[in-house]
Amino acid sequence: MQITINDRIRSHLPTLSEESYRQLEANILRDGCIDPLVLWIDENLNNVLVDGHNRYSICQKHGLPFNHIHVEFADLDSVIEWIEDFQAGRRNLPPDWFAYYLGQKYEREKKAQNDGGAGTPKATGDQNDHRLKTAEKIAADHGVSAPTVRRAAEFARDVEAIADKVGDEARSEILDGELKATRADVHEVAEALQDETLTFSSAKEAFDWVKQQRQEKADAKRAARDERLIELSAGNSPLPSDRKYPIIYADPPWQYDFSPSTARSVENHYPTMPIEDIMAMDVASLATDDAILFLWATPSFIKKGISVLEAWGFQLATSMVWVKDKIGTGIYVRQRHEYLLIGKRGNPITPRPGSQPDSVIEAPRDRHSAKPEKVYDIIEEMYPALPKIELFCRSPRDGWSVWGNQSEAAE
Repeated sequence: MQITINDRIRSHLPTLSEESYRQLEANILRDGCIDPLVLWIDENLNNVLVDGHNRYSICQKHGLPFNHIHVEFADLDSVIEWIEDFQAGRRNLPPDWFAYYLGQKYEREKKAQNDGGAGTPKATGDQNDHRLKTAEKIAADHGVSAPTVRRAAEFARDVEAIADKVGDEARSEILDGELKATRADVHEVAEALQDETLTFSSAKEAFDWVKQQRQEKADAKRAARDERLIELSAGNSPLPSDRKYPIIYADPPWQYDFSPSTARSVENHYPTMPIEDIMAMDVASLATDDAILFLWATPSFIKKGISVLEAWGFQLATSMVWVKDKIGTGIYVRQRHEYLLIGKRGNPITPRPGSQPDSVIEAPRDRHSAKPEKVYDIIEEMYPALPKIELFCRSPRDGWSVWGNQSEAAE
């Protein structure tokens, strides 16, 4: 009997690992081909192999007999649907294959609800509600969450979009992991292929092109960042020497010993300074004999912050803490607060009784490293009449003197 291998069907089935294939081959050589092949007679009367591709390959290789059964299907789409439903129920499926089958099932059931498929009433009312119910039903059937089902559907749509553009073999190349692509890669390629002017002969060529485009963009961004940092780093002028200030506010550009990634590096946002350079700044000559310093320090930089405070001629008096509305990153704990160290020099005046602020500042996190606007209000309420200067200023405050290479205007 002549058996036909259909490429579209084959691309909807996981490829066995070499180890699993060898184990299956050893089992068949020892016990024979126990499970029958599943065949479908198509419209051209071909015996199309639906299930059992690896078993068939091994039997052909060794000249072994095999059993088979015929299953009736309306068309090739029905075959694919049967395969996806059957495979989704298997254990130990590779994660991407499971997600793909799950996503395809969601897409089919959602379409049946929206269009009124066989045995399924046409969806009425809020379509989002129907989609939610579809996701929840499939999630319950397969022991996952509804968001997982919806993410799987997005992944499956991307895979199908790529296979539609570059050929069915792309499907198994992606899902078998041959292309070593993440789901983000798959989505990016699927979006790129929406451009009708782009043509690729294979999935690998498409993925390589997208990765090259991404690298070129990253290189351009890095070059622009480096150029900006060079420009900014040349902008620091000497500290003012013609005036002294009783109130000094500073948010030093701390240089971290490491960064989780280039994309998240502090230097992507502003030029930083080594702790030695910050400590060496002659801030003491900028302060009056009796002065107050407000100095920002992240939790991991408290010790360095105190060292800077002391190097500038101040003693730690107390501190405030900024509690943010969003959680951040961290090694031991995920940070949601920063410290505002308060140092004193000489015998500065204290705030008027009753004007002392709460030591906890609750304010939302804004752009990278930006501190709450309300801190200016707090300092002004504590010392309304005294001259003030902000070091490392990026957005000058009316009535304040400023110094720093990022300030939009400086006195």
